[in-house]
Amino acid sequence: MLKNSLFILMVSLLLSTCAKIRDVDMDNLNGYWEIESVQHKGETFYPRGPSPSIDFYSINKKLEGYKKKTTPSIAGKYLSTLDIAELRILLTNEGYVLDYYKAINPWQESLVSINKNTLVLSHSGKTYQYKRHQKIEL
Repeated sequence: MLKNSLFILMVSLLLSTCAKIRDVDMDNLNGYWEIESVQHKGETFYPRGPSPSIDFYSINKKLEGYKKKTTPSIAGKYLSTLDIAELRILLTNEGYVLDYYKAINPWQESLVSINKNTLVLSHSGKTYQYKRHQKIEL
């Protein structure tokens, strides 16, 4: 019962912040992000150990850009695949979406909230909570 109440409260808070997102906030999307948790059907899942892959976003002033998967190395650099998912950010009646329109199987992710250190996306009934990735410093 408490889990359901907390989930409803969290979703309500996330939805209330959606209307506050502005174009200027999209600059915050640029950079490296790692999944902190995933919510699905009232449950929250947390990754075990350090995340093996980090999402890198690059968005320009026209709200177009790409996302690619990277892996942090001990040397403080990021190794990346050659695959790049081109995207554009669209404002719909429901809020902002990341539209991967050039993919073989196009999809969209709803942008629930964003700030300098936190990113929340929703796709296929799942909510993904990201945190800004901190480089490995030796």
